[in-house]
Amino acid sequence: MGRVDDLVAAQYGDLRVHDPWVTGEELGTGIGAFLGTFNGELHLSAAYNEAFHEEAEVKAFLARVQEIVVSVLGISLAL
Repeated sequence: MGRVDDLVAAQYGDLRVHDPWVTGEELGTGIGAFLGTFNGELHLSAAYNEAFHEEAEVKAFLARVQEIVVSVLGISLAL
């Protein structure tokens, strides 16, 4: 997904934006994983079709992707 800061402002009047993303991709049976930065933070998110995947399955998949991203980038998580 990339760097979103140039596409969406962090604030519109009194409205603050925290984690903007959108997908227009046809996923079918797949899981779409999106990694991007916004407002100086790295964000990982996913889109999936509930007819083919359970929430727990997708969360486990994202946890594994997160492990790989953290390892490859040599960063720690701010919880």
